[in-house]
Amino acid sequence: MKEVGKWIKYAEVRPCYYGGLVSDHNYKYCQKFNQDNGKYIIELKEAVGNLEITLKGLVDSFEIEKLFLTQKHLKKYEKHI
Repeated sequence: MKEVGKWIKYAEVRPCYYGGLVSDHNYKYCQKFNQDNGKYIIELKEAVGNLEITLKGLVDSFEIEKLFLTQKHLKKYEKHI
């Protein structure tokens, strides 16, 4: 997340420019972002927000799974005592 935070800061001080191969494959996005850097920053921040939510969900899922496995192992251990 630190790295994508740098992308936002960089975008705020330097206008984006997309051309060449990127423009060939994503013409509408490139045209929109090249005309108005503010749109690029808004969409970049939205994408970073979505990424953050997704990553948090993965961490939460991992914690739940870890708790479940710990409880499962404790039950097996208690059976052997």
